[in-house]
Amino acid sequence: MATLHCISGGKRVNTREMLDKAASVNYRMAAENACLKQQVDTLRSALIECRSALSAQSRKNLSPKIARVLASVRPSAKKLRAQAAGQS
Repeated sequence: MATLHCISGGKRVNTREMLDKAASVNYRMAAENACLKQQVDTLRSALIECRSALSAQSRKNLSPKIARVLASVRPSAKKLRAQAAGQS
């Protein structure tokens, strides 16, 4: 295998080591993305529950910014896809 020079530090690194490191970073980022997606889904469902629990009178008393956020919350993409699949 060819030997490459690492940019930071000038250390000699073979391609297998570079690929292993890149795969490790990729795996860590994928795991972090999965965790963040789960948190977003949890927050979205909590917002949807809050919106459905608010009465019309309570919604009028909210600040305009909060009212816009609550109005813009949509169900998750998975739920939308499942609904679309069920309709077809």
